[in-house]
Amino acid sequence: MAMLMGSCIVLHANIGLGLYHFGEWLNFVRPPFLPQQSSARTPIMLPSIANVVLAPTMGVLGIAPREAMQVVHDAEFRAVQLPVTGPGRLVPRELGDSARRDVCATLRRLELNAAGVDCWIPSSHFSSGESVDRAVAAVLDACSLAGAIGRCSVNVLFPADIDEAALETMLSGASMHGVAIIDHGLPSAAGCGIGLDPALAFAQGQDPLTLASNCDSARLSDLSQGVRCVPGRSGGQLELAGYKAALDVAGHATVALDLRQLPHPASVMIEVQAMWQAIGFGSDHC
Repeated sequence: MAMLMGSCIVLHANIGLGLYHFGEWLNFVRPPFLPQQSSARTPIMLPSIANVVLAPTMGVLGIAPREAMQVVHDAEFRAVQLPVTGPGRLVPRELGDSARRDVCATLRRLELNAAGVDCWIPSSHFSSGESVDRAVAAVLDACSLAGAIGRCSVNVLFPADIDEAALETMLSGASMHGVAIIDHGLPSAAGCGIGLDPALAFAQGQDPLTLASNCDSARLSDLSQGVRCVPGRSGGQLELAGYKAALDVAGHATVALDLRQLPHPASVMIEVQAMWQAIGFGSDHC
């Protein structure tokens, strides 16, 4: 009986060893497109469009820049859009080298990437008259700040009849600081990067999803009955999932969440962030 049991053990061992080697052979000859077998169930992952990061426009929060950065961080964003015009703005001429280093240090501490600098000056100021010199100086100051905090882009809205000499001066200054000027006019001024603001596009009868493939910098905004509205809510014109997919295909890593003219921007940015996160897979934060 003992000999019989020993034979069975040896037989089972040999069979097991043979099956092991057979399994190894299967793995060796397995075509590369077939996945390796695993004892754990591996979920099927669909293509992800969750890596397009939102950068809220912090100026509209109406508080001091440092406090606004903290609010954006606490809302679990990874990037922020910095203002040099409007409420809560950074004033480049008042920021010396030490103050600019402090801005960079604050961004690093809060793990925020400076996605861009918003320099919204009335378009008419770039056309002619005494306002041109002041407008050009403001853009050059914005380029200087953008270069100091990470060479991010400077966003503007130029008129179709922009003064050519003024445009050349601004482009030259931007180049000197290693930054790009993004014009959100449709069409953009020659030599500038192409910006996309869906609300402006809708206002001019154009489709942001079509424009997404040919822009250098994009924003997230929407329009309802001629007024800016919260992207993703009913009543707006922007198809949120389609827009995010179009931006992902076009290779946009960061998109400015434009909160201008929206009531309660602090709560709106959290609401939009949640809707944005729900599109795609594989990301915990936007």
